[in-house]
Amino acid sequence: MALTLEDGTGIAAADSFVSVAEANAFATARGRTLPGTVGAVEILLRKAADFLLGMEDRFKGSRSYSAQRLPFPRYGVTTSGGYPLNSNAVPDCLKQGQIQLAIDSQTTALRSVGTGREVIEENVGALGKKYNPTGGNSINPVFNAALDLLSPVLKASRGSVFRG
Repeated sequence: MALTLEDGTGIAAADSFVSVAEANAFATARGRTLPGTVGAVEILLRKAADFLLGMEDRFKGSRSYSAQRLPFPRYGVTTSGGYPLNSNAVPDCLKQGQIQLAIDSQTTALRSVGTGREVIEENVGALGKKYNPTGGNSINPVFNAALDLLSPVLKASRGSVFRG
């Protein structure tokens, strides 16, 4: 099923900000690869767009259209350089962030499941579990490359690290 691209008009059925061709060009220019089939790339782009939808509260401004599916276009957005973004714009940094997330999703789940604690020993008799003492409690990875690309349209983080 072909992607429905958001073009800045608030498309209710949009499921991506970028085309497969744009994604492949971005990946190739950076020495990265995406799957060889159009359908496989479309799936990764949809997952990345869904991830961006899930972090909507971290974007500056508000939706431009009540019926739009994706979090952009937005009004009231000023980029990190202090320049206002048109309320019908889909910024390049957002498109690049989506593609980077699609690339990253080939090796890391965008939304992890589980407790986030690595079990290093599990007993069946007398039940028991031993967790890795150096492991963290977060189950969600941090996508720094994508967040760097998205930073012009993200609200200030106040020193916190965004985890997927």
